[in-house]
Amino acid sequence: MKKILWCLLLAPFFCAAQSYSFKPLNENTKTSLRGLSVVSDQVSWVSGSNGLVGKTTDGGVTWKWLKPKGYEKIDFRDIEAFDDKQAIIVGIASPAYILKTIDGAKPGQKTIKM
Repeated sequence: MKKILWCLLLAPFFCAAQSYSFKPLNENTKTSLRGLSVVSDQVSWVSGSNGLVGKTTDGGVTWKWLKPKGYEKIDFRDIEAFDDKQAIIVGIASPAYILKTIDGAKPGQKTIKM
């Protein structure tokens, strides 16, 4: 009984010791995120509406937002990334699109339509 009482008395201190903060990932973009692919602790990709694709290579500290040229109005519903340069993005529309990047979706580079 004494152990339970001690646990109840000390529980608030253990809970208060942990604090978390959240920051919106897409606060400066006009997109609804739909797809997520985590490659490692450092590299992740996301996909969303309005043709946006996001990529981080520093564990989410900064994000680079990209719009594949010619697909600015597509809703990308899924993404599968393999590393910081290669990813497959799936867009729903009529017709549906599957895009592949092998260069990290750099601006001015061509995204391959599959």
